[in-house]
Amino acid sequence: MEDERHRAMLEHFGRLPATRRFHAAAVVLELLQSLELPPSPRVLDLGCGNGLGTFDVARAFPHARVLGLDPSPGQIEAARANLRDLPLTNVELSTGYVDNLVDNFDLVVLLQVIQFFENPVQELRKLRSRVAEGGFLLLSTGVLPEGSPGREFARGLLERFIPHTRHWFSESELRGVLGAAGFRVERVRPDPWRLREVNAERQAILAEELRRWGFGLEAVEPWMKAVYVLARAA
Repeated sequence: MEDERHRAMLEHFGRLPATRRFHAAAVVLELLQSLELPPSPRVLDLGCGNGLGTFDVARAFPHARVLGLDPSPGQIEAARANLRDLPLTNVELSTGYVDNLVDNFDLVVLLQVIQFFENPVQELRKLRSRVAEGGFLLLSTGVLPEGSPGREFARGLLERFIPHTRHWFSESELRGVLGAAGFRVERVRPDPWRLREVNAERQAILAEELRRWGFGLEAVEPWMKAVYVLARAA
């Protein structure tokens, strides 16, 4: 059953648009610019997808060696196509998992990935073992409000917007997961979901959920946000 679920998830990812961003580039760059890394850092973008985030990192750190790693061959194919015409020489793209890694990294980037982990603490501990001493983790994910009814509404909407998710955490729960995996949170940057700007398919889902719960859009907008978390190997 687990293998079937994993195959279905990879097939879903393989069909994702090759030019769609799943992160806020300006927020990522803001946080990256605050880091002090070695002169020639080694960077891992895990779950790199179509590579657009990987390329942002590579531009931010032109002297870095940046590895974009993703389990979906379709997404790596899309990333390679996106890279083809870019003037970037410090990027390597590969299909694989954390278990395949032997190198250590000064920075690990994990954008909109943790919600798909079967066991987030276990997977983050694997990542922690690949982070060099003093290294960083930059993570993003959607987060749930702390209380009802916002929590239930947000969870339902997130799971419909993003299929194959396993886990959604509140900000405090996410901090706990990171701590249990050996990371110390240094900075949290919220990024509100722009519900009024979502595509037509998601607009229909949103309208249906609003009717079901009897909420207005203005009531639920404060509940829907992602967070970008900068953490250090503890």
